[in-house]
This record gives sequence, C-alpha cells and structure tokens, in this order.
Amino acid sequence: MTPVLPFVCKTACREAETMINFDEEIAKYGPSLEISQAEEAVLSREIIDVADIIEKILQDKKDA
Repeated sequence: MTPVLPFVCKTACREAETMINFDEEIAKYGPSLEISQAEEAVLSREIIDVADIIEKILQDKKDA
C-alpha cells in the first residue's frame, strides 16, 4: 500500500505555484443584464421612503 500523503503534498505544492491573477479574472466578467435593468428601474422612478412620508405629514400639518 502506497502512502497518499506525499501525493497530496506534491499536488498542493504544484497548485500553490499557480497563482490566480484576480485583475485578469475580474476583467473577464461584466455586470449581468438583470442588475443593469434593475438599476435603471430603480433610478428612473421616484421612490418614496419613510423620510418622504414624514416630511409630507409635517407639511400637511403645517398647511392645516
């Protein structure tokens, strides 16, 4: 029976010598179409949040 450990060590050392260039890998990918479409949808319409609602209530009280 041959030991497995030397094979594992040699394989791990060989893989460690091959470093990943993250800049090259990131350059291969672009934003997905869904994200671009979602961004356009969010930015193209006026979104009301809690601050806008409170501001409207205070303005209505002031005007009344």
